[in-house]
Amino acid sequence: GSAPITPHLFYDLASAVWDGYVAAGRACDTEGMAQVFHPRCNLTFANTDGVTVIACDDFCAHVGTRWTSAKHRSWAHLKDDPRASAEDTLLSCDFASADVARVTLKIGYPPYLYHDVLLLLRLACPLKGRDGWWIVAKSSASVPFLSEAGNGEQRP
Repeated sequence: GSAPITPHLFYDLASAVWDGYVAAGRACDTEGMAQVFHPRCNLTFANTDGVTVIACDDFCAHVGTRWTSAKHRSWAHLKDDPRASAEDTLLSCDFASADVARVTLKIGYPPYLYHDVLLLLRLACPLKGRDGWWIVAKSSASVPFLSEAGNGEQRP
């Protein structure tokens, strides 16, 4: 049979997401973000134009320039404002097996509150020098968040 789902697995999964994915995003750490995404990860974003597909390398690079990008620069003064991270929430960790999981979470990067669904695989073979949980797919949608706190240059 398959390995049991134990509290230790929940802890490892939640830590991989919170201390890896969320922390790298908050720190605008391109390299840190690349260490949690499998290189062949699929990333999709729902928006008013439909669904956008983005390459993993492009997404990780965007993390490092988030607050200087046209989409976020009018809210760059909120980067370290506690209101920006106040809505960050790990909503669920669901296991299909001891090595396959889905995590849902909310993360605030004004002017958007992102709702992410992450699919992760726990790999026993080292990749990029480590084994463990890897994000293999990410889907995201957003709603306006702290948009009124922008500096007036742009509105979502």
